[in-house]
This record gives sequence, structure tokens and C-alpha cells, in this order.
Amino acid sequence: MKGTLLVSVRAKDGIWYEGAAEWVRAVSPEGSFEVWPGHAPLLASLTQGMLTLQTPSGLKERSVTQGFLRVENDQLLILLTA
Repeated sequence: MKGTLLVSVRAKDGIWYEGAAEWVRAVSPEGSFEVWPGHAPLLASLTQGMLTLQTPSGLKERSVTQGFLRVENDQLLILLTA
């Protein structure tokens, strides 16, 4: 989809979300950040905070303890490890 991100959020209990998002907000040790379509490649660790996705059907939020986020070519892979 043009102007969107393809997002996969995986946790120990399975896939939490897989699909399109307009933007994603997460928290790293350096602070809160957002990923929008066209974002540069990025690999970030995630720390305690809220993971927020703006999806076509509305906001989705999940509390995060720790994990990793990878952005490449408007595709996000988010692995929640705790």
C-alpha cells in the first residue's frame, strides 16, 4: 500500500499485529520515536513503554517491556522479547 508501512509485531505468545500502519510510535532507551513511511533504515532496542500503531481501523496499543524494532523499505519487524 502506498503511503503506509507493512508492520509485523511478534511476541512470545504469537503474532500480535500484522498489516498496514500509517505510523508507529515506540520507546527506546534514548526516548520515544515515530516511524513514518519513507523512514531511513533503523535497528533499535525497545524499552518499557507503550507501542502505538495507527492502523486503517484505528489505534492499536500494547505495553512493552523490551524488544527490538527493525525498519527497512517501509517494512517494520518488531520483536517483543519480554
